[in-house]
Amino acid sequence: MKLRTQLDLFEHDPARLAKAWRAAAEQALIDMQFTLSVRQERHDYYMAEAIRLEDLAALCNGCAAKAA
Repeated sequence: MKLRTQLDLFEHDPARLAKAWRAAAEQALIDMQFTLSVRQERHDYYMAEAIRLEDLAALCNGCAAKAA
């Protein structure tokens, strides 16, 4: 699994990014400028990204644990 763009690993920690995507997903459900269906679509997209980043963080942590 790879990131879609190259990011600095020290500045862009996948676990921290996943936390931000989860917060965005929660906010997407209450953004009243969008219809209910659009809010749900945005929430689902943000959650999928959060899960992808959490999987990447787990993969990165697993590699670090094996190296130690």
